[in-house]
Amino acid sequence: MFSAALFEITFRRILSKGTFLFLLMVRSFFYTVIITFWMIIINTIWLYISRGFSFREGLYDYITDASYLQNLSFIFVMMIVVLTINQVNSLNKKGALRNFLLGRYNVPKEVDRIFCFVDLKNSTGIAEHLGHLRYAAFLKDYYADVSQAIERSQGEVYQYIGDEVVISWSYATGTANQNCMQCFFRMKKEIEKRKEYFESVYGFFPQFRAGMHGGRVTVTWVGGNRKEIMYLGDVLNTAKRLQESCKLLGEEFLVSKQVESLFPEPLDIQTRFVEEKTLRGKQETIACFAVEKKHAGTTVA
Repeated sequence: MFSAALFEITFRRILSKGTFLFLLMVRSFFYTVIITFWMIIINTIWLYISRGFSFREGLYDYITDASYLQNLSFIFVMMIVVLTINQVNSLNKKGALRNFLLGRYNVPKEVDRIFCFVDLKNSTGIAEHLGHLRYAAFLKDYYADVSQAIERSQGEVYQYIGDEVVISWSYATGTANQNCMQCFFRMKKEIEKRKEYFESVYGFFPQFRAGMHGGRVTVTWVGGNRKEIMYLGDVLNTAKRLQESCKLLGEEFLVSKQVESLFPEPLDIQTRFVEEKTLRGKQETIACFAVEKKHAGTTVA
């Protein structure tokens, strides 16, 4: 497991840009090599313990046995099947294929979710300067870089809307280890690592604002020939309006009181009350809190 994770981390830049067949064959080959390597080590150690073979004798005995080639072929075929399913599943939202097969949400259901809208700053200006093709490449690199931070935070990408990504969590995964709050800062950290690359290739460095809200939403499958899971409810509208308010209030990351109250004892972040605001298109006010990384000597608001 560690070997596979190390492989993915080491080559993730290359793998993020490969074609389906390229990714399938490369991953199948390397995963087969990794699994076979550990099978050889384990079997050699077993022969040493059970029969007293030396390492060289155990290694020779195993790789010259007919079962070795059978195992090798079986592992390679299984890797192709498993990785094909995994690649196809990556075209859909996280868990969508499992939910579809199990028949979940065929009937609309209410669930509690946290949503975060992350919007790129100055996207219009960047697009005008780069042109459509280079701007598309810019977004592709940007989304590829932040995807690891989203995965580490156990977030599910609900939608990509142009220069905006919508991330979602269940309450359990969102509150565990402050996943939903930490996601924004992990995304920033990943992008900052690549600042020099973006500025040298595109002349721009991705910066973004985010708004987050949580509560009860309705979830259901929609569509005929092309099905997808859709979330409906005021929670999404509020999260979007909070993100839009970041620019007006001069903040990078705003959350509602509903989200802020989920973290009574933040670890390395702090929240700061900004104001009671009537969001666009709404009548009721909502308490807006800015979220920042905690610095030494600061106290939590």
